[in-house]
Amino acid sequence: SVKIYDAESLDLKEEIWTPNRCVINNICFIPAHSCIALLASDKKLYFFKLGGGSAELKVAFEPPESQIHMEYCYTTKELYSYSLSAKIYAWSIEKILSKNFLKVASERDGYLYALNPLTPL
Repeated sequence: SVKIYDAESLDLKEEIWTPNRCVINNICFIPAHSCIALLASDKKLYFFKLGGGSAELKVAFEPPESQIHMEYCYTTKELYSYSLSAKIYAWSIEKILSKNFLKVASERDGYLYALNPLTPL
């Protein structure tokens, strides 16, 4: 699980679990959307909306291959992930959190909707 504490009082604010309680390999805060992205051992990317004392699972999907690391870029406002086969993926947070993506996320190759072409920084 991921535990989020208040920085001043150190009170526990939220605890986030993946639906099947698998191991969380990487976590990334995305401030522009007040959400957290999790890479889990079940090979899925999870996006949780924060606030109100309980995190809400917005979407979960399986990328084309296992991802081992991710970072959010404040300049491009994209989430970059790195796969076991040394490929870098650029994910559009806007698209991932959109209603259209929620419809296609579980479909085969539905993840393609959220991929952006890589551009030099």
